[in-house]
Amino acid sequence: NNIGVMYTNLGKYREALGTYKKSLKKRSRIKGENDAGVATLYNNIGGVYYNQDKYDKALLMLKKSLYASWTTFGKNHPSIAATYNNIASVYHNQGKHDDALLKYNKSLKIIQEELGDNHPKAAKLYDNIGSVYDNQGKYDDAVSMYKKSLKIRLATTGNNHPSTAQSYRNIATIYRKQSNYTQAIEFYQKSFDSLCYLYGENHPQVVKDKQMLDQCRLLKSKANTSLWQDCSKSE
Repeated sequence: NNIGVMYTNLGKYREALGTYKKSLKKRSRIKGENDAGVATLYNNIGGVYYNQDKYDKALLMLKKSLYASWTTFGKNHPSIAATYNNIASVYHNQGKHDDALLKYNKSLKIIQEELGDNHPKAAKLYDNIGSVYDNQGKYDDAVSMYKKSLKIRLATTGNNHPSTAQSYRNIATIYRKQSNYTQAIEFYQKSFDSLCYLYGENHPQVVKDKQMLDQCRLLKSKANTSLWQDCSKSE
């Protein structure tokens, strides 16, 4: 299993699948199908298929992981929440937005009940739900989810943290899509300031934030200019 993780991190998916499946064969023979380790292996194999864009195979493995975890942990355990999240991610990439939202919300409910609403895992799920709404063009709903995520991150990791900066960018991106350039500039600036404090002005993401700030300022200027009408007095 550990070798499989290393291959996965290296992007060597064929080798990863081979080692995961060897581990799964041994583990399931010793422990049976309803085992936490077996559930983990199904999840890991599903992750490889996900990275290969083999979504049907990924779903099959993740559902096997879910059933094994149910037997081991019951239906309200953080590991179950993680599997729901992974299944939702597959649906999200397939464009099955309603299915994705259903699974993300199941995951969120477990995290809220077991770890509390202010846990970083809840913040990540709010991000994921916001991303689905973004893809659906439901921008107000997306902003609402991203702001819930931001609130948790400010409380748990503070302002100057990469995950907090990511929340700022997510919100800014939605405002930019809505042509709300004033708000977009505000939140890109917050991301820029946070990351600049951490990494300095030459960090790649800081440079990107600066580019987005410049772009939004230009778009705001053009929008304001288009609203202005010349008045001429006729003789």
